[in-house]
Amino acid sequence: MRLPARLLLLALLLAGPAIVAAVPAGSPVNGMGIVLPADWLTTPLPAGEVPSLPWVGGGAGVPLYVRVTITDQALDQPDISARRLRALLDRDLVPVLLLDSPSAGRPMSTALGFDLDGWLTRVDSLLQAMGHEPVLIQVMDRPLRQMTASLYAFVLKRTAVMVRAVAPGSRIATGTLEGVSEAQELAAWRVGPYLDAVVMDRSAAGVADLAGVRRALPGTKIWLSGAGGGGSSYLQEAGLAFSRAVSLVFAAPDSGLSPERLAAWQRLLGPGTVVVPPAFRRVEVRAGAQVLPPEDFLELEEPDGRRYLVAFAAPAALPLEMTVHGPRVSVAWILDPVTGEETMGAAADWLVAGGDPGSHAVSLVTLHVPGLPLVVRLGRVGGAAPRLAELEEVVATRSLTVEEILARHRQVQAGQDLRLHTTEADVRIDFHFSVANLSQTFDVATLNRFFHDSTRTVYEERALYINGALWRGKRAPDLPFVLPGRVTEVPLDLNLDLRYVYKLENTVEVDGRQSYVVSFIPEAGSEAPYRGRVWIDTQSFVKRRQEVVELNPELPVISNRLQQHFAPVTQGGRTWWLVTRMTGQMIFTALGRSVVLERELTYSDYLVNLPAFDERLDESYASDRPLLEETEEGFQRLDRVRDGQGGYSRRVSDLSRHGVSRLLVGTWSIGDDLGLKVPFAGVNYFNFNWRGTGNQVDVVWAGPFLNVFWSDPSFGGGKAILALQGRVNPLFSRNRRIEAGDAIDDEIKGERLEVSSQLFQVILGRPLGVHHKFEFQLDLEHLRFRSEDETAADFVVPSDTWQELLTGRWIYARSGWRLEGSMQGGSRNDWTFWGSPDGSDFSVVDEQFVRSSAELSKAFYSADRNKLGFGVAMYHG
Repeated sequence: MRLPARLLLLALLLAGPAIVAAVPAGSPVNGMGIVLPADWLTTPLPAGEVPSLPWVGGGAGVPLYVRVTITDQALDQPDISARRLRALLDRDLVPVLLLDSPSAGRPMSTALGFDLDGWLTRVDSLLQAMGHEPVLIQVMDRPLRQMTASLYAFVLKRTAVMVRAVAPGSRIATGTLEGVSEAQELAAWRVGPYLDAVVMDRSAAGVADLAGVRRALPGTKIWLSGAGGGGSSYLQEAGLAFSRAVSLVFAAPDSGLSPERLAAWQRLLGPGTVVVPPAFRRVEVRAGAQVLPPEDFLELEEPDGRRYLVAFAAPAALPLEMTVHGPRVSVAWILDPVTGEETMGAAADWLVAGGDPGSHAVSLVTLHVPGLPLVVRLGRVGGAAPRLAELEEVVATRSLTVEEILARHRQVQAGQDLRLHTTEADVRIDFHFSVANLSQTFDVATLNRFFHDSTRTVYEERALYINGALWRGKRAPDLPFVLPGRVTEVPLDLNLDLRYVYKLENTVEVDGRQSYVVSFIPEAGSEAPYRGRVWIDTQSFVKRRQEVVELNPELPVISNRLQQHFAPVTQGGRTWWLVTRMTGQMIFTALGRSVVLERELTYSDYLVNLPAFDERLDESYASDRPLLEETEEGFQRLDRVRDGQGGYSRRVSDLSRHGVSRLLVGTWSIGDDLGLKVPFAGVNYFNFNWRGTGNQVDVVWAGPFLNVFWSDPSFGGGKAILALQGRVNPLFSRNRRIEAGDAIDDEIKGERLEVSSQLFQVILGRPLGVHHKFEFQLDLEHLRFRSEDETAADFVVPSDTWQELLTGRWIYARSGWRLEGSMQGGSRNDWTFWGSPDGSDFSVVDEQFVRSSAELSKAFYSADRNKLGFGVAMYHG
């Protein structure tokens, strides 16, 4: 493509200081449009017949744009409507589909007043009937008379994404807007990346109006529609609009213009023709002593350098005098635009005004007016018109904005969603629980079959491993938060409101491909639940990775982070981008302690849109294997129960995070001398939602031992965590002293003691973010001491005492790493001499003490359920 210098200059002047945005191929430029009657598409006729047009003929080899109203009735008969639209194409008429407002009699949604999803489904059926060919779509006629700008912006975006997904290459235009203010309202709702054209009412086609629309929605074409004059009035109005860089002008339904006449003008005002704006014209026109105002004539320049003048108004029988600046004009030809015939009008007087007559001259042409409108071609005797200096191809490039990136991704994603009906996969799910202040972890792995369609997401558990051992019980234990919480909204989805602010951070390489990194946070004042980032391929605009952080998780969850990895899955000759790995970390509070849950889901052996999906899922429902089903409320267990007819059915039971557990507990230990100790048995009652308050209660009772724990994970209605613990244990346990020496168990038996501890504990904590938590812990502990049989006779037993401990603790957990630091200060109330008679173990200053510690740990997990971990701890005090 080679651009004339003047065309390039004109484009830059019209665009202003911004770089000209790329325009979709085939967009109308200097396009003529006709409006068909609203009922043309639905006129009752015998099958196969097409309604007649209000004119004879077609575009005569020149594409003309015909606006066709797509009513509810037209959508109800997509095959008939598609056949009639194809008949227009056969006549060189390009249909512009005006999607009429859905009928109020249809099912309604609260906000929009109609069922948007159902309406888009019917539009989808029409586009499929048209063979997925690209189309021009105008979304409603006067939309802002019917709904707010925010609602219409939502409809516009959803329609654009769906249409381009079904018919790639389609172009989207707004409904007819009635002023600059309406364009500005829509721009505030970020509709620009979804649009190819803005349709304005003719009454808002002034220079200032059009400039305001371009500032509001840069990079979009402008079309004109609405009531206007007919005949030459329309041609004059269209030409002036083209001089202001309007792209398409629809003639009024009663204009009386035939396609043949419009085709003639379309050939003259073709896509490559520059309609010179008045400020840049180089032709002056006089009718006698009267100077024609700019709106009474047009100056045209074609890519090959030919120049035209079109006069719409002048006193009859007066000669027209044209003063032409630029390359010398020798002759003027009068053109009949309908037949294309030219007749010589007059020779020109050459008035040299200095410079090269091939580029800088002043020519005077005098013509008698044969009738209006008058079309004059300015030429030279003896040869073709001179060509303007041409430039090499200029491609104006710029980086995509973040909204344009998201618009393209949404189009690609919608295309996949429309064709993705069912998926099945093998899913391995690994859970790793670890509790703050404890070094032990608890590991669970399940092997599942995953089923998903538009209505259900089901996990069928086929094997369960706990700490590496295969679980052989019939019912698996209910574990809290074992699956990633349902993401209630996809942060990239279109919403009725502007829920998120998106930012293009940078471009990075993911799996050998460049990807945009787009971050998102809630809009100010929005209640959007997430923040995070998404990685979008710079070429295909598919989603390669997504990271989501839940901002206000439901307590007792403190934080929840989820990362999804996408990869191509090729089946049936098509490539699908599906989740192949999902990782996450959740931190929740259980009885005042932070429990870190790491999760990893690995998807393999995908089956996409395979027939007999329902039959295979029914087999899973009929089996005795555990099933989990995702619902709006989260995951629920499907229990297998007898149906009373000799068979079984599935019944939903709640698998919530607020469960009640009643367990029998007990131990039977072996002492140092290999003798059996007294059995220890009792009951444990645990309630995650005590009496609907959200408080947690845990009671363990066994004989003389009693431990009661109460926790409020939202103390004071906020994010603070308050926990209280009381422990009664009159039994004595051994307390040994280990001498620091060469042997790790170099015990001093003469200093053995038995101790009994009664404890009251208060924990007050608060999360500091997704990964951090700080807490204070106050311990009031009563200690009783007594000697053992092996205690030395002269060893002084410590006196019973109360001690107070105040601990500050900071905990950080991320991606399996856990870092914990604490500082503790304590005081003993009764601190009298104890220990060896020589006093070597006793110090008065030890009545008060300070301790500190730091711990770092990490566990690694292999695919065959092996675990390797390490930990480093430092203690002082």
